[in-house]
Amino acid sequence: MANILVVDDDENILEVIRARLEANGYQVETCSDPLDALAVVREQECDLVVSDVRMPQIDGIEFLRRVRQLRHRVPVILLTAYGTIPSAVEAIKEGAFDYLTKPFQGKELLKTVERALGEAAKSFADARGRPDQKHFPGVYGISQRMRDLYPLLERICATDSTVLIQGESGTGKELIAQMIHSNSSRAGERFVVLDCGAMPGSLIESELFGHAKGAFTHAAETRKGLFELADRGTLFIDEIGSLPMDLQPRLLRALQEGQIRRIGENQMRSVSVRVVAATNVDLQERVKKGLFRLDLYYRLAVLKVELPPLRERKEDIPLLAEYFLQNFSKKMKREPMRFEQGVVESLCSYGWPGNIRELKNVIEAGVVLSRGPIVTAQDLRMAGFPGGPADAAYGRRPGDEIELPGSLPAYLESLERRMILKALEDNNWVQKDAAEKLGISPRVLCYKIKKLEIDIPRLQRAGILNEAPGEDEGEEGPAVLFKDKVGSD
Repeated sequence: MANILVVDDDENILEVIRARLEANGYQVETCSDPLDALAVVREQECDLVVSDVRMPQIDGIEFLRRVRQLRHRVPVILLTAYGTIPSAVEAIKEGAFDYLTKPFQGKELLKTVERALGEAAKSFADARGRPDQKHFPGVYGISQRMRDLYPLLERICATDSTVLIQGESGTGKELIAQMIHSNSSRAGERFVVLDCGAMPGSLIESELFGHAKGAFTHAAETRKGLFELADRGTLFIDEIGSLPMDLQPRLLRALQEGQIRRIGENQMRSVSVRVVAATNVDLQERVKKGLFRLDLYYRLAVLKVELPPLRERKEDIPLLAEYFLQNFSKKMKREPMRFEQGVVESLCSYGWPGNIRELKNVIEAGVVLSRGPIVTAQDLRMAGFPGGPADAAYGRRPGDEIELPGSLPAYLESLERRMILKALEDNNWVQKDAAEKLGISPRVLCYKIKKLEIDIPRLQRAGILNEAPGEDEGEEGPAVLFKDKVGSD
């Protein structure tokens, strides 16, 4: 039977509606807080939402908009008093299925529910002419570009062919590769990653194919390569355009024959590996320049996925921003949060050169820097977001050039430094409390303070208020504040 979510700040009304619907065989979940209801919509499947118009925190119209962003096919029925009928009419324009005026009869509610579910089912059946979005956790989008992508991903998941994912840095290429693996016949096996852009070319051969003991200097033991580790699973090769020319024939042979040979050995080893490659450069242009083999390109690009940059799918920004907002607030053990009025519009008007990764980092920083349950334009400004309605207050006028740092790593380091300083200042330089606010351990914070050369007041340097990090911490540090590596997806 259908799952129905009922939202109203009046507990008595919730219980009355629940009893009526459950008596007719429906499965019902109730929420008195619209923000909690949005979390349910985001995390669970529901067939229908019944919501009051007048509610605290966010009203029914805004709640409707957010539901439509999260689940654009789920019908919404609004409950309104006589005095709020104009709001209900506005809601119909925003996409609500229908509205009922309080007080209403139980039969009237049931008829409207049946009609909404019936039309939703018919709409779904009509859409079956082309495949709809499969269950790709973490892949969000209601824009036309993303709707066109879902059926392609479904067909790709059903095959075992090699895949080439193309898109700018930060568009989510690795996430798409993981989803292809998770929805394929190889889902129960390993998903192994090689980032060619983060590794010297001299090491890539050993990483891919493995080596025998004594094959070269420092080869103290026999080691399996990633092809062998990914046997029966999926090997994701990121930044494939950075693969050295002298290794490209070996990769091509492995793809064609399904066999590899470790460095220093003569024995051929059979492997069954699906290769998914990704690049943020134009491989065909590199082929023309003699930097990439044409035959390898064709072997990799049996199936191609083009990921659009965020600036070309702006309809998805409110959905992604809300997802990151609630995800980080939950991770940092904050109460459910929302954006200040006008913030989402500012996010939508920005160009996002760093794409989804940049949006994710900005929202994370905004959650850390916010002082309450509302992320404001000033919070995002402090987090390094260059756009927004507060431009005039900061001395910028529409059309002014935005000064950006020279590179994404420099931008992220600057953002990380500001976040740490803000957390320390808000917590009177008590590093344990600041670390808790940032969602990292005190040891990681100590490492970051040293790495970023943040000046600590004299009492802090003397160790009176904080313990120094342990000596077992390596130079690289135990973790990083931003977990996404720059230049990969």
